[in-house]
Amino acid sequence: MHLGGNLRFATWNLKYSDDGKESFRRLDFLKSLEWDVVALQEVSSAAWQVFSENGLTEGGFCSLEGFGVDSKKAYGVALLVQNGFSLKDPELLPGNPQIRRALAAKLYGLENPVNVLSWHAPNAAGSGAEFKMKGYKAIIGWINSKRGSIVIGFDGNHWNISSELDLPNVEYEEQWPFFLEAWFFGDEPPHRLRDALIAYYRNNPTMYADAVKERPQGPLAVSYIRGKTEDRFDYIFISDDFEVSNCRYDYEGAVAAGSDHALVYADLVLRE
Repeated sequence: MHLGGNLRFATWNLKYSDDGKESFRRLDFLKSLEWDVVALQEVSSAAWQVFSENGLTEGGFCSLEGFGVDSKKAYGVALLVQNGFSLKDPELLPGNPQIRRALAAKLYGLENPVNVLSWHAPNAAGSGAEFKMKGYKAIIGWINSKRGSIVIGFDGNHWNISSELDLPNVEYEEQWPFFLEAWFFGDEPPHRLRDALIAYYRNNPTMYADAVKERPQGPLAVSYIRGKTEDRFDYIFISDDFEVSNCRYDYEGAVAAGSDHALVYADLVLRE
């Protein structure tokens, strides 16, 4: 068991592929990187088989396996660990409208267990705003039901081209269909987590200045390109007992491996 105070947590939307050969590109990319825990989204049954059978992980769970979820022509999410970390007590989230697209577990290897989650938010373009907000409601409910440390990696399907460190003030509007999503990312959210990239830049003003210089119109990091617009769809959120010593988005490397989303990683230090 690891039992240190440091954790490198990564998250990546693989881009769905049911081609086992194509999944080896993702496998090779993940094997080339240093990580302790990785949260994956758009995981096909073929990809999960490739990862499970080719030495990628020392342990892990996938929402398509062991939960009675129909995995034919569908994708789910997964949590994988290595470097002496382990996972126990996997669970799908009650109330999540796309049950296979959120998977939580207990992470062991630090001084105390950590609640970890891989999540892929619904897309309003395909399912509508109300359906999408049910996804955010389920995640908020899960966060608020847990005590202790939390780290989540997710594709929020949330448009965010801002280069500001000050989070938006979100006021309730009864007729605003996306209020809950906006509130989730606002300055007084309905949960106790922080955006790891924002936390990192607040403590590293030189790195923040470099990011703004590179993209003065935003976003703070490129995670997805919708049309011709560079955007940040993918996040690591953490509880207050973690410090962030580094946070990076690798869009180019992830796309070369077959995805259309950046891989995000954060080096986290558990406060004593």
